[in-house]
Amino acid sequence: MKKIKVCCAIIVQDGKVLAAKRGPQMAMSGYWEFPGGKVMDGEEYEDCLIREIKEELDIDIVQLKYFTTHLHPYADFIIELIAFTCIPTQKDFVLAEHEAAGYFDHENLKKLEWAPADIPIVDLLLQGLTK
Repeated sequence: MKKIKVCCAIIVQDGKVLAAKRGPQMAMSGYWEFPGGKVMDGEEYEDCLIREIKEELDIDIVQLKYFTTHLHPYADFIIELIAFTCIPTQKDFVLAEHEAAGYFDHENLKKLEWAPADIPIVDLLLQGLTK
């Protein structure tokens, strides 16, 4: 089965985490996720994430720190989701692909309908936020 490497950003600002809802033109439309995207051949993970967040949200991110990696099998492929925490250089963002996005505290993060691959990362993040 084909494995796809995807980097995602846990963007933290003022104690809240940015989540984005997948748009109608995207696979798994309507699910929430940490924004990010596929790693190109030869691309460093951090460079991928900086590029993807600029494309998807028109913001710059800094202080990238590796958080975790999760392998999740879907019907036709396996996603290797590589998560980094980071902070944005500005508060406002512009949605290019997602239908919605916002900053959520840990209680509200739990209430979102997450994409299956993101759920273990959310769970791990919430463990750290509630300690």
